[in-house]
Amino acid sequence: MLTEERYKVVCIATRWNVRAALDLISIHAEQHVRGVQPRASLNPFIALAAFAAWERFLSDLGAAATIPEEMWDDKGLGNGKLGPGHLRLTGGLPYQPKALNGYLRNRGVLSGDVSDGWAALLANSWAGVTPKGWRYAEYAQDPDAFHAALNSAAAVRNGAAHMALPGNVTMPAKANPASSELGELELDEDAMSEPTFYWTNDAEAATVQNGHARLVTALCVQLIDSSIVHIAKASGWNSRCYRLPGAWFAAKVPAREARYAGVEFWGGRALHRVV
Repeated sequence: MLTEERYKVVCIATRWNVRAALDLISIHAEQHVRGVQPRASLNPFIALAAFAAWERFLSDLGAAATIPEEMWDDKGLGNGKLGPGHLRLTGGLPYQPKALNGYLRNRGVLSGDVSDGWAALLANSWAGVTPKGWRYAEYAQDPDAFHAALNSAAAVRNGAAHMALPGNVTMPAKANPASSELGELELDEDAMSEPTFYWTNDAEAATVQNGHARLVTALCVQLIDSSIVHIAKASGWNSRCYRLPGAWFAAKVPAREARYAGVEFWGGRALHRVV
């Protein structure tokens, strides 16, 4: 069973993990430029860090609810003990409600479904650094919107983790025997039945665009925060003590937040923050 003290430890670790993705966005935004820049290499790993923070949050919840007291590590020191960052999610598509709701219930995190508390602004496109096509959705009324958003975000995460990225010949291909030049690659018809990575962007060169990475990050930030609130309320705890900082949801981070002062993480739009 999850205790409030352990929940606090998980939420603190989660905040640090989310901050890694926001740090990368902030670095990317330090100077406005046009065209393809070296900073474009940050984009897939922004999405990777954001989705990893989401999955790590889920895994840490399960760990916090099940690890025996004598084995619990609340300081992240290791020393043969287990705590946030130690256990991994198991099962197919563990980030999807069908799997994660059962995972959390079976481990005593909460008795209901964590997805019941999900509400978010979901973007479905992007232009440059700006996510586009925002619409508000609640899981209770539109579960398919969240399923699709999570699957799309997971595809970007997988592409980043395996370097199956635009510009890295993401389609299955074989070299033309007549030439060893990369420009002479032709599609391998036998391989076309295998899983592939497809990318869409409006950039001048093949890349995962920053707006796409921010879209994934926005999804994960809202899912983490709404889950924190839902679990806390279901347990009778004060969610204000544990949720992500409100400034991270703002259209423009207030000046009082020294680390990200003035950063517009979401293209000048504020994210939804559940109450």
